[in-house]
Amino acid sequence: MTKQSQCYKTPKIKSNRLSKKEYAKYKRYLTDTFSICQDEDCHQQADDLHHTKFGCFGAVKDDRTLIALCRNHHAEAHKNKGLGQKKYLQIANKNWRDHE
Repeated sequence: MTKQSQCYKTPKIKSNRLSKKEYAKYKRYLTDTFSICQDEDCHQQADDLHHTKFGCFGAVKDDRTLIALCRNHHAEAHKNKGLGQKKYLQIANKNWRDHE
């Protein structure tokens, strides 16, 4: 079974997308608050915001689970999605709680 066919058999999950206005506001909060990569071992400038929780092919992203990462850690998170989610989800959830 291919990865693509596995995704199509996954039950539909309710999307946790924010409105465009709220998403822009949250992204602005993160970029203003976290100028340094949120990976605990990194002190590089944060270049990207990364969704730590996502569905197949990025179809069901949870906009509340963003984290600020440097370009290297962002690429690493995409290479090993399971590890990236496990490693960063707790930080992303704290970001959202602090934002509220």
